[in-house]
Amino acid sequence: MKVRGRLLVVAEKAKTKLKEIEKAHPKLQVISIPADMAFGTGHHATTATVLRMLVDYAKSKEGQPWTMLDLGTGSGVLAIAAEKLGASEAWGCDFDDKAVRVAQENLVRNRTQNVVIEEADVLKWKPSRRWDCVAANLFYDILEDVFPKIVKSMSKHSIVFVSGILRTQADDCLKLGEKAGLVFEEVVIRGKWVTARGRLAGRK
Repeated sequence: MKVRGRLLVVAEKAKTKLKEIEKAHPKLQVISIPADMAFGTGHHATTATVLRMLVDYAKSKEGQPWTMLDLGTGSGVLAIAAEKLGASEAWGCDFDDKAVRVAQENLVRNRTQNVVIEEADVLKWKPSRRWDCVAANLFYDILEDVFPKIVKSMSKHSIVFVSGILRTQADDCLKLGEKAGLVFEEVVIRGKWVTARGRLAGRK
């Protein structure tokens, strides 16, 4: 899957094949996410939309350092993409120990150096710092409880991508985000899924 002329997400994991793909696409950052276990290959509507938004954000930050928080990281594809797009640091978490193990294998496979992925339940997790870019690819009922934590993880210049929201739940979900202190500036609907880009309310 090509993303905005910057990324190429592939399922191939053999080193020789990956080198051939990289040689054939010198202008693209290649990300290898094998579909061995279904923790998000990047092709799902929610993940694919966040990847597009992430590419656009990275372009706006070109030449400037930026960091990323990835809540519900799954395969780690968003955090890996962030580093390849220029993030100086990324941290991701998932409550599923198998997902974390797969994600950590993907970090090694993609030669990432500034990404850390750990096992953590976002419902129990406590934010300890602020990040420039926050991605939360979570279900609606989890987002409902996590929105206040997302706000605490952001500064006035931060951006947030929320995804994993069913179209039938989107209005209520985004209203809860607004109640927590967010403003959503872009909402993308793909099939039955909704992804939104937002910022802190009151930022100019």
